[in-house]
Amino acid sequence: RVRPPRLGGNKTIGVFASRSPYRPNPIGLSVVQFSGIRKHKNRLFLDIKGADIIDGTPVLDIKPYIPYSDSIPQAAAGYAERSPEAKLQVMFSDQAQKQIQQFSNKYPQLETFIRQVIAQDPRPAYACDDEPGKQYGVKLLEFDVQWRVAKGIAEVISLEQ
Repeated sequence: RVRPPRLGGNKTIGVFASRSPYRPNPIGLSVVQFSGIRKHKNRLFLDIKGADIIDGTPVLDIKPYIPYSDSIPQAAAGYAERSPEAKLQVMFSDQAQKQIQQFSNKYPQLETFIRQVIAQDPRPAYACDDEPGKQYGVKLLEFDVQWRVAKGIAEVISLEQ
């Protein structure tokens, strides 16, 4: 079970009901085109096109197409059509700036990446009005990024490996 941030972080759902990359086994993911539903001998079938799988491979799960993350320009969507908006301003402590600088050769866009993730406020919804100064963390790339929020401003404190 996982706690998706978009559901407030308090509600748990089955991992296969989410788009979480944390799954109990390695399964392939493909973006496919839905072409219809048909019934045959009291069984329902979903018809899809464009799967990069061998004929007869079982399809374990279907998720809706989300334009801002799946990025197929000609695809149509009916679910979460807009990108999430930034909720927080993001600043970096001196320590975090130094740590980012240490990895600038390996990850030249590290600061931008962290800024974009933290700006969306990945805290659980129940924590968003939490006490100022409480420290949070998220795993990004090979780092545990630590930050705190006060008055709509997130301060990235450190990046631990």
